[in-house]
This record gives sequence, C-alpha cells and structure tokens, in this order.
Amino acid sequence: MERRLRDRNRSFAPRRTVLAGVAGGVLAAVPIAGCLTFVDDEDDDPAADEPDDGSAEPPFEVRTIEAPGSEAGAVTIPEPETVTVLNFTRTACPTSEGYLETIADAKRQVDDERVRFRSIVEYGRDPTETDEAFAEWWAEHDGDWTLAIDDDRAVFGYYGVDSTPETAVLDDEGDPRLSGLAASTGDIVRSVREALAAIEEDG
Repeated sequence: MERRLRDRNRSFAPRRTVLAGVAGGVLAAVPIAGCLTFVDDEDDDPAADEPDDGSAEPPFEVRTIEAPGSEAGAVTIPEPETVTVLNFTRTACPTSEGYLETIADAKRQVDDERVRFRSIVEYGRDPTETDEAFAEWWAEHDGDWTLAIDDDRAVFGYYGVDSTPETAVLDDEGDPRLSGLAASTGDIVRSVREALAAIEEDG
C-alpha cells in the first residue's frame, strides 16, 4: 500500500487549534485550551524529549494495563488491515479528561471489528506514576477501551505530540487520515469510514 502521508512532522494540526467543521467547503479552526507536557527543570535532559530509538516508526508495540475495557499486555499500533483511533491523553488535564466522552461517543457510533480504539499516556512525563493509579483514573472517567502506556515515548515522539488531547485516525500503515487537538465526534467517525473504504479499495 502506498504511504499516503510521508512527512510525519506535518501530520498534526498546529497546537491549540481544533477542526471545528466544514461550512461552505471551508475548514474552520478555533482555539482551545489543551495541556502541555510537563518537563521538570531539574531534569532538563534534551535526550528525554526523544524516543529511546530515534529510528522508531510504525508499527509500535505498546504496553497496556488492566483497567475497565483494557487488558494487561501489549497491543500493536497499527494492526494490519485495521483503522486505529488513537487518543493521546493525560491525567490531571481537565481538557483531556472531558474529551474522553468524545472518544466514547465515536466508539458508540463505529460498529466495525476492523476499528481499534486506543488511549495512550506517556509514562514518566504524566503526573501519574503507577499502573494502579492510571487504572483508577481511567475508571473514574468512564474509560472502557484499551489504555496504553508509552513507556519510551516512541509513539508520542513519532507523531510529535506535546499537547493533549490530540487524536489521530490512523490507517494500517500508521499514517494519519485525521489528526489534531480535540477533533469532533463527527470528524472522527467520518475519517474512520474513509480509512475503512481505502483499506477495502486497496485490498
């Protein structure tokens, strides 16, 4: 399958901008308040901003934890012949926490076994430090799909994410068909359907 987007640095919309919708063929963008990744000044190591393996690229194997709708183990992002809705989230971020309901709405509207819903947090840069605390936070905010932990920032680093909530709809090569801060339910569902159609066409 020919890769549709090769420049990952251009795959995400500018920070604090969200695709609001299409009116008369014009995309509208509005500012929102996201949460930036916290970096401890006492541990300001530039290397910490990069994945352990600078050449890391999809597919990624990412650790998952035991939590509502999530099993302990690992998942591959993306999986062959699937579409992945990947929600980059953060604890102690009201915007990210509230946005989980948007992901839940999209999940309810998408009924296809080829679609994977994943939320992912970056270990070591998120204020939460243990799997148990992540699971408790997940339950408190009604998560019921896979919760993944980006232990080495490979996924956050590859997609250049430093503000949440960012969401990407990925094709089966890991290229975003939709990406940006707080995409709407409608945009997510529409992008999922387009990605599924592309997989069928390529197949």
